[in-house]
Amino acid sequence: MVRVRFRVAEDIGLRRFTETRPTVQCVVSVVQRLNDGEYLVEFEIISSEPRDYTEELASMPAITSAKRQSPIGHRTHYLITLALTPGYMVVATELGALLRYPRVIENGHLTVEVVAPTSRLRALIRRLRQIASDVEVLRFGPGPMRSSLGQLNARQTALLHRALAAGYFDVPRRVTLTRFAETLGRGKSSVSRALALIEKRLAESSVASATPPHGPASDRMRGVSSV
Repeated sequence: MVRVRFRVAEDIGLRRFTETRPTVQCVVSVVQRLNDGEYLVEFEIISSEPRDYTEELASMPAITSAKRQSPIGHRTHYLITLALTPGYMVVATELGALLRYPRVIENGHLTVEVVAPTSRLRALIRRLRQIASDVEVLRFGPGPMRSSLGQLNARQTALLHRALAAGYFDVPRRVTLTRFAETLGRGKSSVSRALALIEKRLAESSVASATPPHGPASDRMRGVSSV
């Protein structure tokens, strides 16, 4: 597993958006390819100065539409459509590497964890240095090959992302179970059972994968130049 941080390509709208607003952090929870080749990106804007960024986002490079998903606050959810495939995603796909969520973009830089065999991770870093700038390896070493989400099927994972985006798991909750079920077009009891099963599976996965602590370890990779 590698945790890497790098400057996003100039033609990606969220780079320019976060560079113009350096106190804003974008936390990406879903990137889904659409049938027309565009990408649907779901993310949360965390800002100390809450406001509606919909029009500003829609004016950024490669962003063809933007929609605010939740009321304005310190943590507001948005959906955007992206008209191109980010270069780092192309590289990861070619190398068969898994890009984990969440992916954090701030001040023009993306921080992401990538899972793959060591040889592919090294190739990934080399390729990133060819297409991106300010590439920094924050961690390189063993890591769990499967996250807790690996215990969920595709429908459960999608429901979990929708619930997170809607604020169902926020404290306090930003949406009631009834309202959340209405947005899905499903019955309240059906959604309640589905969420309960998701929570059960995640809890079981967490307990099963728990390991004793191994003592302090540096988060910085030694010998980065050898990658």
